[in-house]
Amino acid sequence: MYSGPDVIWKFFEHLYAEQKIVCDKLGILMSMLSVTDEQKVSFDKASLCPHCGKQFDKISRVKAKHHCHTTGRFLEVVCSKCNLQLKYGKRKRPDNPDDKFFIPVIAHNMKNYDSHLIIKGYELDVSLRSEISVIPSNTKKFVAFQIGKLHFWIAFNFLPRRSIIW
Repeated sequence: MYSGPDVIWKFFEHLYAEQKIVCDKLGILMSMLSVTDEQKVSFDKASLCPHCGKQFDKISRVKAKHHCHTTGRFLEVVCSKCNLQLKYGKRKRPDNPDDKFFIPVIAHNMKNYDSHLIIKGYELDVSLRSEISVIPSNTKKFVAFQIGKLHFWIAFNFLPRRSIIW
């Protein structure tokens, strides 16, 4: 939490520091470590993929060892199709414009006032210059916007839609 001068610059400074940490962690691509005897047994006994629910076979649903690409630890037995879908692609550096990777920033009141503060701070500081794209709701409100690798979303969009009776 910060309260003082240059709040928006401190905000961006913090976001870019977090972005670097996330990108550094996702940039690691480790091979799978050796599996234990217990993990070998669970691999041999597995008959259904926990993600798609289909039975393993020797043609299209071959058993695969799904592992964490950051730590190298074995996670679970899945079919080869699900394994490819669960794996994230190799991440590049956050300053690479060709990388499609982004980090979601979910904020309260983004549709109304807060987005204007962030965009105004972006406009004022030359060091923050990176590509910006906006999805407008109208001329004064935004549904979402992206500055570099940071994709700003409205927290309200992630709340359950229930009727509230007062």
